[in-house]
Amino acid sequence: MVVLLLLVVMVLVLVMVVVVVVLVLLLLLLLLLQEQQEQEQQQQQQEQQQEQQQQQQQQQQQQGYRLR
Repeated sequence: MVVLLLLVVMVLVLVMVVVVVVLVLLLLLLLLLQEQQEQEQQQQQQEQQQEQQQQQQQQQQQQGYRLR
């Protein structure tokens, strides 16, 4: 009986450890995904800013030609 109880306790502890490890890994994955999304958003914002700057430069050039 005592051996059976010990075995059951051991298995339960192992299961708990596995569950905790899996949860931690999932959290890490979520954090990594969030960081990737933030980086992508930053890249998109930078690209948009560059496009806007190019458009502004083109408009300024066109205005300059008109003034001449």
